[in-house]
Amino acid sequence: MPSADNFAVLAAATAVSLLASAYLLVRPRPRKLLIVLFDDNVCKVLHALLYCIDLSEKGWDVKLLLEGAATKFVASGDGAPSVKDSCNMGGCGNAQEKIRTLLAEVRSKGLLLGSCGTATKGTCTSEQIGSCGVRQLGGMREGHASIDLFLREGRELVVF
Repeated sequence: MPSADNFAVLAAATAVSLLASAYLLVRPRPRKLLIVLFDDNVCKVLHALLYCIDLSEKGWDVKLLLEGAATKFVASGDGAPSVKDSCNMGGCGNAQEKIRTLLAEVRSKGLLLGSCGTATKGTCTSEQIGSCGVRQLGGMREGHASIDLFLREGRELVVF
């Protein structure tokens, strides 16, 4: 027959195990986001890139998909393409250089999921696409990037 001391130790260990299990079930988990950037407006581009970096650094599972006019940024290694410079907020300074720097950081952190293959073909040359190292996504009609897989894995969309 177990002693009272053994019983107390077993009860305490069981309680700690139950508390740890309960914590694992109810603790907040980082949400999974897919930021889809369609625009080449400097404010939208800068904020999409900044949000990717900020949320990633804070533990969120975040990825960036370039679509539409924003696909021209896959060629940013060859000199950042022009942006719609309609930024009215302070601190934009040299927007193209900031975009180039932030996009390089997004890429180095593995946050750039890829770009729409069809849209990229409309904004970049074949040579730029081949040398950029950005995954060209398809899976939908006419070769456009499908977001089905990302929604199925629980990602929420943030669209710029």
